[in-house]
Amino acid sequence: MLAHSLAAVSVNLQAAEGLLGSLPAGSPELAKAIECIGRAGVFTREGLADARRAIMALRDDAAPLADQLSALAQEYRADGDVAIDVTVTGAPVTVPAEAALAAYRTAQEALTNARKHAPGQPVQLGLEFTPAEIAIRVVNPVPVTAGGPLAATGGQYGLTGLRERAALGGAR
Repeated sequence: MLAHSLAAVSVNLQAAEGLLGSLPAGSPELAKAIECIGRAGVFTREGLADARRAIMALRDDAAPLADQLSALAQEYRADGDVAIDVTVTGAPVTVPAEAALAAYRTAQEALTNARKHAPGQPVQLGLEFTPAEIAIRVVNPVPVTAGGPLAATGGQYGLTGLRERAALGGAR
């Protein structure tokens, strides 16, 4: 149902963008409205993709976590020309769906934070399996000039959200 709603919002945003794009150019307000609709469209498409991934993660036949993180890294690379290195250490084990989803979302949030606060910097995404736990590690250098154009976006609850998401997945 959520996926259907997001798809409907996406179609309506595309229609609004088309209508606004046909108006005479030159107004800063019009340009800003088109920009906002475009950004909302991106968020909607990302939300739809997230909903699909969440459903897949909760299914019994979901891809292994290492494969999911590799696909996430591919998406991250495709969205920009940033180097991202993915490493998996330890003997892979089957991870319960809830924990796998929490780990995936943690990596996703960390990559978003890297893009927002250190744009253009290389990223290392690591997944470690031990007999008792899994660990996600995302590392990237801090740029000489802090932040980028996206640094001020969001609710400023990224780290809190990461902790809460990890706790929901059973992390300590």
